[in-house]
Amino acid sequence: MMIPLTDSQHNTTISPLTIFSAEQLAHLSPAVAQVATHLNLYLNESTIANRVQALAQQLNETYEGVDELTIICVLKGSFMFLSDLVKHLKVPVKVEFIRLASYGNNTQSSGKVKTVDLTLPSLEGKHVLILEDIIDTGLTLSFLVSYLKDLHQTASLKLAVFLDKPTARKPEAQHITVDFVAFSIENTFVVGYGLDFSGHFRQLPYVATYTGPPLSDTH
Repeated sequence: MMIPLTDSQHNTTISPLTIFSAEQLAHLSPAVAQVATHLNLYLNESTIANRVQALAQQLNETYEGVDELTIICVLKGSFMFLSDLVKHLKVPVKVEFIRLASYGNNTQSSGKVKTVDLTLPSLEGKHVLILEDIIDTGLTLSFLVSYLKDLHQTASLKLAVFLDKPTARKPEAQHITVDFVAFSIENTFVVGYGLDFSGHFRQLPYVATYTGPPLSDTH
């Protein structure tokens, strides 16, 4: 189920957030400092918490009666989403972690999937849920779904994402069906709640959007 945002759930017209002090900004790269000084609140903590709990209830209903659910958490961005979601799950859960990358140090997906660690146990006969922080072009999840289907005969395979950017989807990834979506958002660059820019901002308990000028240096 895809939940679009309402005006009460995000606000991109408020004053920029203060993330770091002036002294801290001086030690950051120019690109990271630029992002830090042009962030506006997009999804607040309570909105995220309420929606994640509701999504967990959807999962409880979907997997009711299942002996065990294997969640594959796609690192690094999904760790907060995973942590909050599993607290509300009532079905027995096993968690596996893999690492893929497509952003690098950019504000847009590169469209190229880098496999960092795809080590997984046998998933034959298992009910599997892929947990991802964000889907935009869809190429990362398209790759991962094909990979798992080629190597594992799962009992079921579904996708859950925290943020979906449907307008960013590439034509070659239109076949990907996301079964559970926390929020459907516009095609804007966001950080926080696990999502980063050049390794920074993952610790923010909310989601913020970058509203500054184009970045001239992304390293």
